[in-house]
Amino acid sequence: MMPRFILSMLLLIIAGFQSRAQIEKLKTGKEFLTPEGIKLILQKQGKGKLLNKGDKGRLHYRGYLVDDREFDNSRERNQPFEFILGMKQVIEGWYIALQYFIPGDVARITIPPNLCYGDVDMPKIPAGSYFVFDIEILEAIRDFAPKPETPGH
Repeated sequence: MMPRFILSMLLLIIAGFQSRAQIEKLKTGKEFLTPEGIKLILQKQGKGKLLNKGDKGRLHYRGYLVDDREFDNSRERNQPFEFILGMKQVIEGWYIALQYFIPGDVARITIPPNLCYGDVDMPKIPAGSYFVFDIEILEAIRDFAPKPETPGH
């Protein structure tokens, strides 16, 4: 049986390789399509580690439809959007796409309707719409999500 320390180190090394491989898929100026059908175009490469479930992220974004009708813009409000990844604070398409990025990245994300609002009409957004987001990842705070309390503590 492998000592717990060695097993933990192996898992960290494997996770590191997966992270580097995922970043390598995104090349500046090249289109990348995720298995879920989200189109990612990295416009500027940042530095750091990939965003993970439980991390608090801060980003600026401009959200618009494929015909360029804008429906939201954090820069116009001069207020970055903050979220905890994996806590259902963002649409499913963002949850998937943001895991490909690191702080400092600037990118365009195009999300299909099934990962946005689907067939539901929303103010300024017709049913069946693809969403386009121009994003800039400002910051990631690791393991920010609250941890469940252990019984007896």
